[in-house]
Amino acid sequence: MYNINPLKAVGLPGNWDNWGTSIPEVIFNVVKDPVRTLGTIVDPIEKVYYVFLIFAPVVFLSLLAPLELTLSLPWIFAALISKYPPLL
Repeated sequence: MYNINPLKAVGLPGNWDNWGTSIPEVIFNVVKDPVRTLGTIVDPIEKVYYVFLIFAPVVFLSLLAPLELTLSLPWIFAALISKYPPLL
């Protein structure tokens, strides 16, 4: 697998390295510790505001199509558990 961060020899890019060094390890740690996961999602209020800003421009209409919304949920979840602050 090509590493997009040449300064880091192994592992995930720095936004998720607090969860583990590989994708399976990140998934395992997220499932194993739901309290920490929820704390990571809600702790910086900017992340809650980020979710609001994703849906607000279209007046939350995407919530009326839950099947289509499920396609975007993995990336929204990945963005929320990262330690990268959302750019508002």
